Amino acid sequence: MSRTHRERSREETNALRRAFYERLDRGDLTLQESARLMRGMVGMTQAAFAAHRGVSVRTIQDLERGRGRPSIESLNRIVSIFGLEARPGPGGTPALAHRQREAAVVSHFPGPETRPVKPLRTRQHAPDGDLLQPVHRYPRNTRGRDFVVGDVHGCFSMLDAELTARGFDPARDRLFSVGDLVDRGAESPAVLDAVQRHDIRAVRGNHEQGILDWALRDIDPERVQAMRNNPDQALAEWTWGDGCTSELVYNGGQWFIELYCAEAGPVKARDIVSYFFALPYAIEVETAHGLVGIVHAGLPCERWPDVTHTLQAHRSSQVRETVLWDRARWTGAPIPERIEGVSAVIVGHTPHREIRLRGNVIDIDTGAVYRYLGNRLTVLDLADIPAWLG
Repeated sequence: MSRTHRERSREETNALRRAFYERLDRGDLTLQESARLMRGMVGMTQAAFAAHRGVSVRTIQDLERGRGRPSIESLNRIVSIFGLEARPGPGGTPALAHRQREAAVVSHFPGPETRPVKPLRTRQHAPDGDLLQPVHRYPRNTRGRDFVVGDVHGCFSMLDAELTARGFDPARDRLFSVGDLVDRGAESPAVLDAVQRHDIRAVRGNHEQGILDWALRDIDPERVQAMRNNPDQALAEWTWGDGCTSELVYNGGQWFIELYCAEAGPVKARDIVSYFFALPYAIEVETAHGLVGIVHAGLPCERWPDVTHTLQAHRSSQVRETVLWDRARWTGAPIPERIEGVSAVIVGHTPHREIRLRGNVIDIDTGAVYRYLGNRLTVLDLADIPAWLG
């Protein structure tokens, strides 16, 4: 009897996934290479992969040999479980790209003509019944220093080292976070331990939101049991039949699915969900040099008081999509550079090799989990903001 799967450790599979998405983001993958790597990630033979994706074996063979020109429909059957979509490319050659969730973000400074977008799939009450507080405010720290950390993505040992180097003392110093504490990094399941150890005050990032979108649904108990019996096969089938699961796996959230489905995991998973749900969309901190704002990604208004007012007044609004997902400021979009009513705004979400500054907005996501960016985690002392702003 022929084998349909290649046995591979979970660590090996995750390493293949990270390498694939890093190369895809850099744009140095051909369609032929992509096809080989995707099948390698699931560890299937060509015949098994073709049957699983609902295409012919010939289609898979032609893709991996760089022959023929498969239809966009066939390609989307293949790549959908990896959070990708196929689009027509130059010269008619199809190209792979991330699903266009971020493309649906509204204009960054919306007026009456702004088109509506799909609202966030977020409940209005936390699992324990507490109302969500969209904005958290902190007075000036008169006892110690204030720091803010970029996207950690489960690299908590790296965070420990950075804080130790700065002599961080949680009894007097405060640590804020731009969100995306988890996913992609191997230490993601230890998120609550890290939060407690450093007393982290975080805003919600798109990765925390992705876990909430997945977990705050009615999860089929039969799928949970299937994950316990045969996790690799069950996960492949789950991602094929459920777009939310496919998106979570693509974004590095497989660890949470495994935790949720483990025999001893549901209690810890529920605690993580409760913590993520309580995270605000924005934080503001009083400092010696004025008010500092923190959001994960983008700014929906050009005045900070309008940002916080809109977040507080409109639950499940398009504004929340912007603060969680928007990258326009770092792609050259013609938007006002300075956010009024605040000394500076600290964001993450869009990784760069170095800290980036545009107007008074500072992006401190320096790619802690990304090898191609140098695996560098930034911890910024808020006292240094005047020097950054010049």
